[in-house]
Amino acid sequence: MKVVAGSPDDYMEVGHLVLTGTNREIGAQLATMALERHGVTPAVGGDPLVTRARRRWYRREWPAHFERMRGVADVHGVAVDDDAVELGLLAYLGGAPACSVAWLPPAAVASGHPTLSRNYDFPTGTLTEILGGDAQPGELPMTARPYVIETRPSDGGPSCLFLCAYELLGGCIDGVNSEGLVVALLAIDEPIDADATLAPAVGLNEIQLLRFLLETCATTAEAREALLAAKQHWMFLPCHFLVADAAGDSF
Repeated sequence: MKVVAGSPDDYMEVGHLVLTGTNREIGAQLATMALERHGVTPAVGGDPLVTRARRRWYRREWPAHFERMRGVADVHGVAVDDDAVELGLLAYLGGAPACSVAWLPPAAVASGHPTLSRNYDFPTGTLTEILGGDAQPGELPMTARPYVIETRPSDGGPSCLFLCAYELLGGCIDGVNSEGLVVALLAIDEPIDADATLAPAVGLNEIQLLRFLLETCATTAEAREALLAAKQHWMFLPCHFLVADAAGDSF
């Protein structure tokens, strides 16, 4: 890892990761860094049925992520099919958001290239403070350790460049893949008709959804179809999303 902004003495320190090899090897690299840098180990004690159903969904619908789970299992010396261990997440950080995203199609830009402009705005508090408590000793602000990650899997799928915060194995805040698909998320600050799971659930959570699209789709048409077939939930904060492609289509 290379530090590209800030330091441990600053509010924020941004790391840059370039991950190559098979997706299993990429998962092992992320698990090792999550353990050594953030003290993250796989969660245990969840509902075995949910864990098994999550694993089955990833294996069928998002095989790259399932292979990364194999890498996590390798690092921690457990079986990938152990229903007592949650291997699909590497959550490492545990005022209202006000993100903004502007998408400009080719006809609206002097260069003729479709363009996405992105501002990611988030409170400076810790997770405990955001949930209404007092910050714990040594607890970092939630977005104090973001990463710029490049994945270049040797076993298939597009290369991806994305910003990652909160969860390393499948998380993504915004990014682009080698096919020209670009994605971004924004928080929803108004009530919705569903509750947060606050725990792993089957399918895609709000920050996995974008990574799933980057790794499985090349165009917005493919992304629309993938989303219609994908089981989704929100784990902490409901979000809405922008997806666009190199041809200039967006939704």
